Amino acid sequence: MSEKILKIIEEGGDELLHDTAGLLTSIGWACQISSYYMDVLTGKSREIDIIARKEFIVKDDFWGGSKTILIRLFIECKYIKNETLFYFVTKNSEKAKTLAKDNSILKHDDYVDLRANHYLKGLDVAKTWKGATRDDIYDALTQSVHSLIYYEKNYREKTHYIYNLPVVVTKSFDNFFKKEGDDRKFSEIRNNFQLEFDYTYTLAPKENVSKTFLVDFVSYDKIEAFLKDIENGDLSILKSKLAQIIFEEGRMQHSRRDDVDPFSNFR
Repeated sequence: MSEKILKIIEEGGDELLHDTAGLLTSIGWACQISSYYMDVLTGKSREIDIIARKEFIVKDDFWGGSKTILIRLFIECKYIKNETLFYFVTKNSEKAKTLAKDNSILKHDDYVDLRANHYLKGLDVAKTWKGATRDDIYDALTQSVHSLIYYEKNYREKTHYIYNLPVVVTKSFDNFFKKEGDDRKFSEIRNNFQLEFDYTYTLAPKENVSKTFLVDFVSYDKIEAFLKDIENGDLSILKSKLAQIIFEEGRMQHSRRDDVDPFSNFR
C-alpha cells in the first residue's frame, strides 16, 4: 500500500470519527455520522461529524409515572497535527451555572444544587492563543456549536427532556500546550478541558442572541471518563429534579381525581 495513503489514513479525521462512533456505540450510545443540516446562522449546508444520543428513563415508583431524559452530544472530531497553544482564565461561575440550567428541567429552579455538574468543576477555562492552528480550533468549535443551535431550534422532541452538549474530540493531546503565567513558560495539557466560546448570532430577523458556550475538548482515550463524569454529575442532578417533577404531577393528578370521586378513598 502507498505510504501516502497510509499517512492519510493515520492522520485523517475520518478514522478518528469512525473510531469515536464505534466506541460510543459499544457503550450504548446511538450515533448519527456525518449529518448534514442547514445552518441557520449562515444559510449554508454544513456537516457535523457525530450526533450521539442516549436515553435515560426516570420513574416514580409511588405514583407510577415516568419520563425520559435524552442527552445529545454534538461532536466534531479533529486531528490537530500542529502544536497548539492555549491560555487559561478563571471560569465565570455564573455563566457556567447558566449553561448547567439551560434545559427544560432546571431552567426555572433557583435553588438546585449544581456543584456536581461538570461545567462547575475546575477553576479555569481555555481560550485560543493566536497561532498557526487557530483556524482548526475555530472550525471545530463552530461546527459543534452551530449544529447544536440548529437542532435545539428544529428538533426539540417534545416526548423527551433534552440536554445538549457541544464536544470536540481529538486523537490525543500530544500537541496541546498551556501557557503558564506572564513569562515564556508553558506545559503540556494532559486532561480533558473546556474552552470558553463567546458567541453572538442571529436566529431570526431582529432576534440576536449572545451566549457563552463551554465546549468540552476530549481526548479519544478519555471519552469514557468524560461520559462517566456527565452521568455521575449532570445526569444525576437532572434525574433528581425530574423525579420531583414526576412525583408532583402524579400527586396533582390523584388529587384532582379524589376531588371528583367521593368513593376514591375506599378503593
